[in-house]
Amino acid sequence: MEEKTPRDVDNDENTIIDIEEQIMQREIETTETVSNQNSKKAEVEEEIIRLRKELQEKTTENKKLKNHHLRALADYENLNKRTKAERLKLLKSANADLITKFLELADSIEKGANSFSENSVTIDVVKEGFKAIESQFFTILKNESIERISCIGEKFDPTMHEVVLVRSDSSVEEDTILEEIQAGYQLNSVLLRPSKVIIAKK
Repeated sequence: MEEKTPRDVDNDENTIIDIEEQIMQREIETTETVSNQNSKKAEVEEEIIRLRKELQEKTTENKKLKNHHLRALADYENLNKRTKAERLKLLKSANADLITKFLELADSIEKGANSFSENSVTIDVVKEGFKAIESQFFTILKNESIERISCIGEKFDPTMHEVVLVRSDSSVEEDTILEEIQAGYQLNSVLLRPSKVIIAKK
């Protein structure tokens, strides 16, 4: 075996030192890589935790909003049902009040009919009785905001009147209402039934 000179020994030592330095450098790099990886891993884990927390908050908020929406919808449906029931009750009550008023009129008609059996009844008495009933009837209508449409001598209005006959008459302006065949009525200015009329044409 060939003997190494001091120079060769120095070279070997330098080589060993160099290798040791390379190993140390690699160890440092490995440690840094692991440290960086651990740091990245920690960041990712923190992000996952944050996202899970945010998801939980959003899920809870969504449930609250959904429950609030369902409660509001149920409240609306209940209010709608109550409103319909109250409207129906009010309508029935209004009809009952009106019918009660007409019952009073029926009493008057019955009394008038019974008076025909009396020998003392004259045509004037009958007329007075009918006039009284008519007056009572129109008072009921007026109190219920039902008005008779005035038409004779008025200009024909297709929104209020219905022509059933045309009569030649040059003494009045054309389309003037000459005669009322059937009375028309309004309820609070809303047409219930048009007046059936005869109008003038030249």
